[in-house]
Amino acid sequence: MAENKKSFLIYCDIINTIDHLTDSEKGKLFQHLLEYVNDMNPVMEDRLLLGSWKPIEQQLKRDLKKYEATCNRNSKNGAKGGRPKKQEEPKKPSGLIGNPVEPKKADTDTDTDNDIDKDNVKDIILNNKSWIEQICMQKRKDYRVIYNYLNGFLDNLILQGEIDKGEKEIKKHFINWLKIELSKNSSKSNNATSKIVF
Repeated sequence: MAENKKSFLIYCDIINTIDHLTDSEKGKLFQHLLEYVNDMNPVMEDRLLLGSWKPIEQQLKRDLKKYEATCNRNSKNGAKGGRPKKQEEPKKPSGLIGNPVEPKKADTDTDTDNDIDKDNVKDIILNNKSWIEQICMQKRKDYRVIYNYLNGFLDNLILQGEIDKGEKEIKKHFINWLKIELSKNSSKSNNATSKIVF
């Protein structure tokens, strides 16, 4: 074995060479292998084991030649200074990688609410339960009452073709409209009760 070499390869297909041997013979063959790779110069006297040993010995010799060739090549390359250093490209003085193809244009979209699909505005507003509940608390009305007002209001906007406003704008419009409607209804109910006095 080569000097300072601490390992060797055993190939998987060696099983085909030794599968006909008994466990005791396999043990003797393995012992012989270890003595051989540790340069103890063992002698194989058993002719049956010798027939199994020779292919293994030949493979070890081929591997050793490859190992030594690799060591020699690496030694020569090391004597030359190793791998050549990578050539650095000169840096561009402007600091730019390249000229921009086309300058970027500023974002002119100031209202993100206008991006909402007009067909879905009604669904978006009606499904915003937390906003509707907030109105219920402010106006002290039942959820179903406010929901019905909102649904009618949105249907009316669709009929008038005004549903293309942004969500914020529609909500603001609804709150103002609701304030007027609730005050109308409360004045009607006050008038109705004042007339029914006995």
